[in-house]
Amino acid sequence: MAQYLLEIGCEELPPKAVNTAREFLKEKLNELFFNFFQYHSPDNIEEFATPRRIGFLVKNLNEKQPPEKKVIIGPPAKVAVDEEGKFTKAALAFASKNNIPIEELKIIENEKGRYVGAEIIKEGRDIRQVIEKELPEIISKIPFPKTMKWDNSGFRFSRPVRWIVSLLDNEIVPFKLGNITADRYTHLHRFMTKPIGRGEKKEIPEASNYEEITKMGFIIAKY
Repeated sequence: MAQYLLEIGCEELPPKAVNTAREFLKEKLNELFFNFFQYHSPDNIEEFATPRRIGFLVKNLNEKQPPEKKVIIGPPAKVAVDEEGKFTKAALAFASKNNIPIEELKIIENEKGRYVGAEIIKEGRDIRQVIEKELPEIISKIPFPKTMKWDNSGFRFSRPVRWIVSLLDNEIVPFKLGNITADRYTHLHRFMTKPIGRGEKKEIPEASNYEEITKMGFIIAKY
């Protein structure tokens, strides 16, 4: 089972902003990864938070959603099947539009009547695609009381974002917040490590190493 690490590093957040981001993102990450969890447990999402970082270690993940069986309903049978039982242009157009082989069309009955349709197997999405596409938008919607812009991207956050860690096990899953692209580098304590004021830039080889590495860098981020 895979683990996913997200860390948003920024300039010092007010305490209320830390709690707002932590609570909002935990809820949204649970929703985002709901269909990827091997099993559901309160322990699937571990939180890390300090004024300079909001982080989550999401555990027990499958890398793909399970396939989904889906019924697609097309035109009514009365216009999609002729008197000889053959499919009409309406049925053929429906099949072409949905990339369904003609031989897979069938009559489907429901409470509204008889229709031409098909049962298809929809492949599950890859977790990397979900992270890259949906996570930036989720983060942009954190309900901070006040937000600010600090570069020409237009992205807004409570304080300027300085780094992002996004790791699926040992693999970077890149996405951008403003002009910052996610990688595998965190920053350690800003006064206990060098350079003073910024903190040592430290590589995280894989998601499961996060807590150990931050502790060695004088960061107690466990929430």
